[in-house]
Amino acid sequence: MNQPANIINAPTVTNADTSSRSGAKSADPPPSSGLPDAPAAASGTVTPSTTETIRTPSPRPYADLLSRLFEPFRATAQEILFLREFLPSATPDLSPDAVARWPAVYFSDHGSPADNSSYRELRSLFAYTGDVRSAILTSKYTGRPFPARAVAQRLQEALQDPWKDLFPDNSAPVIVPVPIHPFKYFRRGFNLPALVGAELARLLGWSCDPLVLHRRSERIPQASLPLKDRDSNVTDAFLVPKGKNIPPHILLLDDVLTSGATARSASAALKYAGAEHIVVVAIAYAFP
Repeated sequence: MNQPANIINAPTVTNADTSSRSGAKSADPPPSSGLPDAPAAASGTVTPSTTETIRTPSPRPYADLLSRLFEPFRATAQEILFLREFLPSATPDLSPDAVARWPAVYFSDHGSPADNSSYRELRSLFAYTGDVRSAILTSKYTGRPFPARAVAQRLQEALQDPWKDLFPDNSAPVIVPVPIHPFKYFRRGFNLPALVGAELARLLGWSCDPLVLHRRSERIPQASLPLKDRDSNVTDAFLVPKGKNIPPHILLLDDVLTSGATARSASAALKYAGAEHIVVVAIAYAFP
């Protein structure tokens, strides 16, 4: 039977046509990286992902290095926090006239093998209290200038009268200040015993050598420890540099004497290096 004339046969869609269209679609260029107005990537190229994780080197080595560098600062901060409560509330008078009025106590002690003392005699001019204590603390921890010459003049008077027999045959000793750790010196800018020792040497015509004795390391502040732990805290804390000429007679000068642990450790290092006659003189003594 013949088909009606008004019926038009629809074109047959062949597989070739279908594959042609799908091929055209797959030939479209790959999308770009997704950034606005970015050009499309060429076919066959790899587009980097913006969400790819950026790897950075581990900070651990730097953290360890910084920890070692800032370890002295941590010890200093602990010391300052501990000593804040001991700082005087009022600013003391540090004039020469005020120092001349400080009451002298002329404390004395003798070294003996029983307490492992390498010194012959120990002397202290003032009690570590009142204006004396305030002057030392404010100078060491707030940066106020210490009246070194006025204090040296008081020590000169004591060494020329009540303490004139400390050294045999009126021999002139070498004044050796008890040293502090270099980091603490850098922080304060001075060593109080060395300041007074230099002035005392000028007044008496003696020598002062602050390089005879060195401090090995910075340890826990003695003031923060009970008396029973202070000897072990300064054991082997001092040394005499190799090749250093040690004078036979030494006046070992310190600022504050409490338990005597620092004096024993420092004098032991001097005695081991060849010193014969060691006398410890402290500016102030903290009576128990």
